[in-house]
Order: sequence, then C-alpha cells, then structure tokens
Amino acid sequence: MKGGFVSLMLAMHSFFQDTNQHSVQTIVAFTSDEEIGGGAGAAYVRDFLSKMGIKPNYVVTGEVSNLDLIVRRRNLLQAIITFEARPTKQSGKLETKEFQTQIHEGESLHAAYFNSEKDQHSLIKAAEFITNIGAPVASVEGEFLKSNSIPRTIRIDYIRLDPSHDQTHSSDRALTGFLNAIPELTRAPLPVNAHSDYGVTITPNVLEFSDSNYKAWVDIRAMLNDKDVVESIFSSILEKRLSNFQVEVKCSGHYVYTPKDAPLVTAARSVLERHRLNPRCLERGGATDGRHFASEGVEVIDLGPVGGNLHGSNEWVEKRSLLALVRIYQELPQALEREIKRQGNF
Repeated sequence: MKGGFVSLMLAMHSFFQDTNQHSVQTIVAFTSDEEIGGGAGAAYVRDFLSKMGIKPNYVVTGEVSNLDLIVRRRNLLQAIITFEARPTKQSGKLETKEFQTQIHEGESLHAAYFNSEKDQHSLIKAAEFITNIGAPVASVEGEFLKSNSIPRTIRIDYIRLDPSHDQTHSSDRALTGFLNAIPELTRAPLPVNAHSDYGVTITPNVLEFSDSNYKAWVDIRAMLNDKDVVESIFSSILEKRLSNFQVEVKCSGHYVYTPKDAPLVTAARSVLERHRLNPRCLERGGATDGRHFASEGVEVIDLGPVGGNLHGSNEWVEKRSLLALVRIYQELPQALEREIKRQGNF
C-alpha cells in the first residue's frame, strides 16, 4: 500500500493539470487504517462519499500486485472467542514445550498467506500436541502481536498426568478445552459462495487472559460474507468442549470477484499492454481495502507495484515499478472512459 501511495501522489499532478472535460470523475483518497480492518479508513471514505451523494462505480487500490491485475480476493472475517477460566489442580509432572511457526515460502507471518498444507502454525501445533497426548494445560504464552499476524513462537506449560505423583499442579479446564477445539476450528467446513485458489484459511493468532477470562482472536479468509453462519459453526464446535463461552464474528466487507471482461479490468489491461507489460488477472491471498466498496456492488481491482515479503521483516518494493505505475495511474481514467463508451455503459 505504501508503494502505491508514492506513485499515486506523483500521478496526481496530471489529474490537476488536465483541464479537459471528462465523463469519468476521478477521486483520490488516502487512508491510514489498513492494518486493523479499515473501519476508520476505506470504510470511512465509502461512508463519507455516500453522505455526499457519491457512489463510485470503479475502485482501484494501490496494493502490491507486481503490476498484475488482482481481480479476486477472499473476504476477511474475525472471530472473537471469550470464555471463563476454570482453574483446577491435578497430580502429575509439570512440563514445558515450545513450538515454532514454520513458513514454507518467504518470511511473511501475515495470516492471509498461511498455507495449511505446507506451513506450520505454532499455536495449531501446540493444540494438536495437547489433544494427542490428552494433557491438561496450565498456561499458554506466545509472541502475540495482532489478529492477522501469526505468532512466531508458542510456549505451553502442561501436566503429564500421573495419579501416583506426589505433586499437584494448577491447570485450566477451559484453556485445555479451547486448545482441544483448535484443530477442528481451523478445519471448519465453511460454506463458501465462490471458488478461491487459496481455499479457506482459519488461524488463531492472539490469546489473552484478563480478569478470569480468556479472549482469542481467530483470523478467517474465505469467499464468504455471512458472519452468522460462521458464528453458528464455531459455536457448535466449541460447545462440545467449553461450558461458558461467547463467539462474535465481525465481517467488515465483501469478497472481491470482478469479472475479467469488466470495464475496469479491460481498461487497466489496455494501459498495461501499452507499456509493454503482460498483465495477468489473478487472485491474491490477502484481503484488500477494496472489499469495503465491493460490498456495494462496485467493480474493484488491485493494481500496484512489484514487491514482496508483505508484513515480513524485510518487506520490499521495486523502485522501477513505482515509476511505471505513475504513468499507468495517469492514463487509467481516460482508458476507462473509452472502455465504458465502447461497452455502451454511459
């Protein structure tokens, strides 16, 4: 998003200097609330424009796209699970075990790019270990950052049960039950509305304890908009293992599924080809701020610079692509105007 910002700032000069009359009005907006859901960012811009009686027909976001056209994105849903602690004491040996997240390709810990078939999630690994050995859990600690960032390391204290052992240790039945539920939660059969090359990704990325309550944040990526059905499925899984819990699912937008022959896609492809680029229409794993407009039936694409290791320690962007993107952004509004007229949509 930062790379697209630089290119768009430079492209704005041509927008201001163009005194010709156009049937396509161009609106440029910058937001700072991209990392935590976009409610105070893209969603605010959408609602602000709506109050002014303006509804965009087409939206381009400056997400890194490697100068391809990103026309499909899964929706982002967030499940917040709250449950009361149930402390108890049991006989046995107190043991500690640490688990590491392992990413097969790249270094990004962004939840949207997690591949359950190739990657290993530290908290899911810990939960599978506890479930397999049937051990009560005393505590869980980890590098919890935010709901869309996979914790790099998890450490659990658990009790190796032994009734003859002369020591008793504190454990928590609710915490144990939640960890036992994680393997099933992360494989929950969510009823998607459209195909995604990435399938469904469900990752529990934050677990906190305060005032005798645990709270977990679960990141969900799917071609799905119905938060109620997710709440129902998660509740049916948790009620088998927890006695007192709440599930709240938040859905802040809509998955993106823009047709390849849509005016915006066709216009953007023509501009890129004019610059001797060979754009592909692709799906990407991460969410997009454009989802806040897709929920209103707006055509959405992501078109941004070449970059990689998103949300990683060495996130990068190619400078040459930033310069190319300036010219592409400058030419796109007029190309779109021509394409709309060609398709007879005026």
